[in-house]
Order: sequence, then C-alpha cells, then structure tokens
Amino acid sequence: ARGLLQADEPAAGRAAIADALQRTDQYDQRYLLAELLRIDAELLALSGDRTGGARTAQQAVDTAAALESPWLRDRALATLAELRIGR
Repeated sequence: ARGLLQADEPAAGRAAIADALQRTDQYDQRYLLAELLRIDAELLALSGDRTGGARTAQQAVDTAAALESPWLRDRALATLAELRIGR
C-alpha cells in the first residue's frame, strides 16, 4: 500500500489496505493496525477526501495509544497534523 501511495494510486492502495485490515482482524494480529490506518488516511487524502483522511488519522492515533505504541502514535499524529493544516 505504501508503494501505491508513492505511485499516486490511491484506489489500489486502499484495496491493499482493506485486505490487510481484513487479515489483521482474521488472525488477530493488531500490532500494525495503527500504521495501516495511518497509510489509509494518506490514501484518502490523496484521493481528495482530506476530511476522511483526518478522521482515519485520528483513529490511527487512538489505536496506537490503545496499543501503547508511542512510535506509531507519533507517526499518526504527524499525519493528522499534515492533513489538518494541509501540505
């Protein structure tokens, strides 16, 4: 999904994220859930939905905090700030 973000392919990237989120849920492997949400937020913004991107970035922040992962929380906070103030 990250590569698709860099390639300016938000629809394909979001499809990859949706698959990863489904697998995360299916196998109860949530340790990178916040990062998946953060990338999805960037993909939403790239597709023109900055509001949805900010909402998803906030979800990534909350998820990282719940997982007690300050590194992922800080990444998500940086994405949220970029989406709120614009690039």
